[in-house]
Amino acid sequence: MVSGGAVVSGGAVVSGGAVVSGGAVVSGGAVVSGGAVVSGGAVVSGGAVVSGGAVVSGGAVVSGGAVVSGGAVVSGGAVVSGGNVGSGGNVGSGGNVGSGGNVGSGGTVGSGGDVTGGTTIGNKGNGSGKAIAPASGNKPARLAKAPNAPPPLPVLRPQQSSELM
Repeated sequence: MVSGGAVVSGGAVVSGGAVVSGGAVVSGGAVVSGGAVVSGGAVVSGGAVVSGGAVVSGGAVVSGGAVVSGGAVVSGGAVVSGGNVGSGGNVGSGGNVGSGGNVGSGGTVGSGGDVTGGTTIGNKGNGSGKAIAPASGNKPARLAKAPNAPPPLPVLRPQQSSELM
């Protein structure tokens, strides 16, 4: 039966080259059912492809709860991708706290290049009555001598009883 350009044959409606059978539309070999497109066994729904239980959306594959996007695998909340936590260059590996170049290693306080050379205060004659001098070898200035002390007081001795008489 032909109605408005639509062909009804055996309960299947052919309209504009598209076959409608049992409410499912077959067009160009792809089956459209309930708004979802089934093509070659893969279901395309809203631009997301569901194939064998795995969802491919925008180039990201979601399979069994694990997301594969751009080569990085996200599974169980852990990101597994080159240069991630636990691999080279991460916390606990080379170049981190506790390894080379850190506190306690070369170039650290207490090692070479620290305050050991240079001008040391009191390098010459400290404590011998001379002025504190730098370590450059220059002759230190002498300290001024203290003024002469007054003569000591005479020692008084007790007078004898015969002298008092």
